[in-house]
Amino acid sequence: MIPDLTPEGLLPPGIHETTLVEVRRRFGRQNAARRRIMKGLEEVAREALAAGALDLYVDGSFATSKKEPGDWDGILIVPLAGFSTGSKQVRFFTDLPALKKNFHADLFMLYEDDNEVIDHYLKDVFARDREKRPKGILRLRLKGGDHGTDQE
Repeated sequence: MIPDLTPEGLLPPGIHETTLVEVRRRFGRQNAARRRIMKGLEEVAREALAAGALDLYVDGSFATSKKEPGDWDGILIVPLAGFSTGSKQVRFFTDLPALKKNFHADLFMLYEDDNEVIDHYLKDVFARDREKRPKGILRLRLKGGDHGTDQE
């Protein structure tokens, strides 16, 4: 569940489990910019689910009260199996210019066993905004989770 935003328009600190349906309801349908970004997020989430990714963390101005965010930031956690260097999946999720252009995403793909780097992103990089204020991040469980991919 996505909690109420803080008075500063941020998610409260912590990792907040959610679904695409809830993300769309809270952040993805208020205006054309948000609908465009949400469409890209949903497309990336579908690709990630089909590829066998584990989790997708969503952050950035999209997950705030900013009226017209420019993109969404994310961390995709993938298993070692099926995501070997040079594979189709790795090329898709690491083509940063294409992700930005086609899906409005700044996405970092990390392997599930790289706990130190994952912790760095979740506890340092994505845990504060540009003004260094503490904030939260959304977590979509892809493997074994409620994907919430149905349309409203």
